[in-house]
Amino acid sequence: MTSIDAAPKYQQVARDLMQAIESGRLAVGEAVPTEAQLCDHYGVSRITVRAAMSTLSEKGLVRRQPGVGTRVLRRHSPARFVHTSESVESVLQFTESTHFEVIEHFWVDLSADQDPAGAPVGASRRLCVRGLRLDPQGQPICLSDLHFLPIHQSILEHLPGLAGSVILKVEKVFGVTLHAIEQQFEVAKLSAAQARLLEAKRGDAAMRVQRWHQDAKGNTLIYSVNLYPSDRYVYRLRMQRSTLEGSPG
Repeated sequence: MTSIDAAPKYQQVARDLMQAIESGRLAVGEAVPTEAQLCDHYGVSRITVRAAMSTLSEKGLVRRQPGVGTRVLRRHSPARFVHTSESVESVLQFTESTHFEVIEHFWVDLSADQDPAGAPVGASRRLCVRGLRLDPQGQPICLSDLHFLPIHQSILEHLPGLAGSVILKVEKVFGVTLHAIEQQFEVAKLSAAQARLLEAKRGDAAMRVQRWHQDAKGNTLIYSVNLYPSDRYVYRLRMQRSTLEGSPG
């Protein structure tokens, strides 16, 4: 490497490779050197190289294919939301610089699988509002189906162009309190209709996230299904180990 700094080794390697890609020394479509070659070049371990390549992959600069290798995908990293989750507040904070645009709304009946956390008696029927969450430049970063309790159906008048969190608006309008958020993540591919709305390509990889926004009694205030194109959103989960009683501090 041309310079030494206090950053972790993998970050130094990643930064050097990003500069090579942005300058064109590693051209779009060109194969990135193998792990062994990068280890020799930078004098680091395979673990360090793999962490560096993961960084480039997260930024959407390279595509790794098992048995094929890694190739440069684009010169500059596309705008991506990196969402680091540590608490309920951090989940809600993600929406602060975005706004919601309504596409359509309709009534549906949720199954037990869709609402495992439970709901008030007779509340399996929900108002589903389908819409796009847009970044400050108007690019769609998420396609969402939001399912509301019938008693909260008037939320529909507050949703078009809503900036920030939908659940916080529900709290304010209806006087309820969010207690917990449960999330489930799956890999998905965009259908033709989904891709059209998200300005993506049919079959593109996406992250499908189901969320259950619950009150203190475990009732689901909002059940949502969200699709994030893989090149526009990164979810990072931070977990801290609890100090066990009797273990070293």
